[in-house]
Amino acid sequence: MIMEIKVKTGAPEEKIIKHEDYWEVWIKEKPVKGRANVAIIKLLEKELGKNVRILKGAKNKRKIIEISP
Repeated sequence: MIMEIKVKTGAPEEKIIKHEDYWEVWIKEKPVKGRANVAIIKLLEKELGKNVRILKGAKNKRKIIEISP
């Protein structure tokens, strides 16, 4: 499954807010040296129980991710 996410870094808590067209992913990590992307993947994999990878937008707040079946 392919999904668009919008990321909020430096958030007070980590959570996923599901909207109709995209998901909002809040993470505590700041976007420094790819740490935010690692935190996004860890959070999504923990919540979904599936493998996740970033397809597009590694250096952007809007990302396209792939969730394995």
